[in-house]
Parts: sequence; structure tokens; C-alpha cells
Amino acid sequence: MPIWNTPAPPELSSRQAFSTNLPAQRFYVVEPDRIRGLTFFFSEGRLFGIHVHDSTGSCAVSTYERFTSRRQKGMVWIYVPISEGDNISVLGIRTSSAGLNILIGTSRVGDVIIGPHTTGSVKDRCLGESAPISLIYAEPGEGGAVPYFGAYCKPSFGLCKPFPLRTSGNPLGNDSYFSWAPLEQVSSTLTFHNSAGYCRGIILYYKNGGSRSVGECRIHIDSAQHIIEPHWLCFRAQMHPARRNLHRRTIQVDFRRTLPTGTRDSWTFKPLKGYMIFWFTSESATLELIGKGMSGKQKKR
Repeated sequence: MPIWNTPAPPELSSRQAFSTNLPAQRFYVVEPDRIRGLTFFFSEGRLFGIHVHDSTGSCAVSTYERFTSRRQKGMVWIYVPISEGDNISVLGIRTSSAGLNILIGTSRVGDVIIGPHTTGSVKDRCLGESAPISLIYAEPGEGGAVPYFGAYCKPSFGLCKPFPLRTSGNPLGNDSYFSWAPLEQVSSTLTFHNSAGYCRGIILYYKNGGSRSVGECRIHIDSAQHIIEPHWLCFRAQMHPARRNLHRRTIQVDFRRTLPTGTRDSWTFKPLKGYMIFWFTSESATLELIGKGMSGKQKKR
């Protein structure tokens, strides 16, 4: 008999879930309209844990500390902010040779694809498309990947709209993670830096009240810079020697309200237009800006 975090759990359904034969310690029901975000922990393309941020002051380190030291070394943190008043209207999964992606559609920020960069053929599966949607997941046994991830909602008719985003090229290799976000109608930004001062992730807040993240945003762990009403994005990409004749990529990011004056060697200055694509691994990060013609552009559900 499953152990739940609620006295009235929903009925589990394999038709509305991704499940494995791995053992589960405990099942959780999450109501997205009552939380402020989710952190997904991925390693080698697999989902190993989920942390529910029930307030703006919540930190995911307690969930991270459950993993073994070996697993922690290659772990990436993918934070999904959920703004007050926004709602998840679509929940799905994508499977490919690269691993598992979580697909989320919200009313204010459109489609979000969480997980490894995918190439080749993919298979999308809708878990729920009738708001309100409750997220259901199982806490894995020690050292294991998440054995159950699903949704519970009212019955709906028809099929989910596809998540058509495709990208060409991948500067960080086959084991990288991918994220993207629109750069227009941004009211403020929160840029996260590691101890060396390089950008690891960004949360963008929009004028319609929605919010979206790219890269790794380790809330209340890494230092973060908040800029209100930015109009310019300044960035500098660098490469550093690493092990086995490979290179580690880093990115410095600076949002500005006005165009900086003076000389900043090797920095690029761009107005906030189009879209940002952000690739990352547990050690590297880089970004690219593209125009409005991006395939799979932002949609509102």
C-alpha cells in the first residue's frame, strides 16, 4: 500500500503517468496553485528528485543532500518558477535517446521543456490538460531515479497541442541540458552566479505576471543580482582548458537598463528582443540569442 502525503490520495493511473518498476518510498500530491516553484534534479538524462518550493523562501538543498556524493557531482538543478496567479494547464513527458523531459504549459508563460537536450526522434505523452492539474510523483528508493511522475485532473477530450520546439546544434555536447525564454516584455531579471562569478542561470519576470527560468537557478544558495526594467543584455562567453583535452565553457551575464559606456573587451551587447537559448551542464554554460522566427515560439495555453 503506497504511503502518501495526504489523507485523501487520488487513484493512481498508468495512463496518466510515467512509471518504472523501481521501488517507491512515498507518494506526493502537489497542487501547483499553492506553491511558488519546483526544482527538478537531473543526472545523466534521468530525473532523480523533485523539490517543492512552498514559499519564496524555500531552498532545495534539503532534497539535494539526500543524494550520494557520487550522484551529486553530476547533478543539475532545474528550477521552474510558478508565479502567483499563474496555473499549469498542460503536463506531459517527452522520451528520447537522451532521456526524459518534463513538459509544462502555463497560461502566462507558455510552454516549458525541462531536461536534457534532445536530438532525433522523440515521443510526447500528455498526462493532463484540464486545469486545475495536480502533480503526482514518488520519492525514489536510495540511489534510484524517480519511479513515478504523473498528473491528476478532470477528464478532458481531445489531444494536447504539441511542444514543437526543436534546435539545431549543441555547443556543449550530447550530455547537456537545454532551456529557453522570450526576452520581450521583461519587467525584471534575477541572475545567479557561482563562486567564480560566472552565470549559472537566470529567472525572467514578465509584465503579465508570469516568470520563467533558464539554466541552473539554485534559489537561496548562489548569489543573485536583481535588475528592474532591463533593456540590454551584456554577455561574454569564454572557454577554459579542462580534463581529457576538453574545454569548459563559461558565460558572464549583465542586464542593464541603459547601454553601457566605455570599452568592455570581448563583451556582446544586445537589446532585449527575440529569445534566449541557454545550454548547460553541471560544469559548463553558454547562451545564444535568436530572433522572433524561432521554431516553437512562446504560446499561451
